[in-house]
Amino acid sequence: MQLQYIDHTDYSYLVIAQQPTGTISGTWRVGKQTFPFDGTYDGRLFHVVVKEPSRSVTLSGYVEGASDMVGLLDLGNGTTSTAFTAEHRAAQKGNIFKKTTTY
Repeated sequence: MQLQYIDHTDYSYLVIAQQPTGTISGTWRVGKQTFPFDGTYDGRLFHVVVKEPSRSVTLSGYVEGASDMVGLLDLGNGTTSTAFTAEHRAAQKGNIFKKTTTY
C-alpha cells in the first residue's frame, strides 16, 4: 500500500481475509507496528476501520480489476484525507505473511 503525500510516499502492508458474508478482516502493518481491522467489501467498494490504540483510522475506496485498490485514508482528526493505492502481491517463499490476499 502506498500513501501518497504531497512531498513523499509511505509504504505499508495490508493482509486481508474475505468472509462469505461480505465482511473482511486483517492487519495493517506500518513500520514495525501491526494493527487489526474489520470492514466490508461488496465486490467493488470497501470500507475498513483500523483499530489503533489511540484512534480509529478509516480506509475506503474501490477495487479495480480484482487486484488494485484506490482510496482515501482518514485519520479521523479533522485533517484532509490522504490518497492511497495498493496492488495485490502474492506471498513469496519465506514470507512472514500467511498465504491470504495481500495488498
